[in-house]
Amino acid sequence: MKKIPLTDTSGRWFDMDTASAFKADSYTDAQGNVVCRATGHPEVWETLYLTLKGTFILIRDDGGDFVPGSSGAVVIEPERAAEWLIANGHQEQVKKMDMEKEERRLEL
Repeated sequence: MKKIPLTDTSGRWFDMDTASAFKADSYTDAQGNVVCRATGHPEVWETLYLTLKGTFILIRDDGGDFVPGSSGAVVIEPERAAEWLIANGHQEQVKKMDMEKEERRLEL
């Protein structure tokens, strides 16, 4: 069990070992840097977790570099999770998790 505390000072935590993880998509910029699509930054990456209890946790990590306000673990709403999943190439997961309602809200 790997307990990850939330950064909201609530004392709540989740088990990273039992949660499903979804990595952010990436692209290579004009300078050749691999950039996190979710953050738009080459040194700050995000991973979305879905706990066994159905809570979405977004972890933003600066890899140990000091980028102010860049690290943390927070609960996000299903609507925001659907946006994140679709924007990062996990559309099939949205369907598998029966999040069509959230997905339809994003359709233009």
